[in-house]
Amino acid sequence: DAQESRGLGDVYKRQAEDSGDYRSAIRNLYLLVILSLSDAKLIKLHIEKTNSDYRKELPKKFQANFKRLTRIFDFIWYGDYPASEELFQQAKNYAKSLNQKDNVA
Repeated sequence: DAQESRGLGDVYKRQAEDSGDYRSAIRNLYLLVILSLSDAKLIKLHIEKTNSDYRKELPKKFQANFKRLTRIFDFIWYGDYPASEELFQQAKNYAKSLNQKDNVA
């Protein structure tokens, strides 16, 4: 259930943030944004879609900040770029701009 997943994701994001595990906090924040965009019917979730596919689905006004947030996520999750509180705050700012239901950042 998407609602339950979002609730768990928020709990995990907060736990990671509180413990200083910014890598996990950014990942959980990113997943919450994707769920929020899906709930708002701005994207359709599919297991085979890439982050780039989701960006292309979004209305133009959301694409730039989603691309910026995706870049942060990709760097820290796949590129082993060191995650920091500053990077997490940047990610939260992008997430807030994409948030459709005030339930993400």
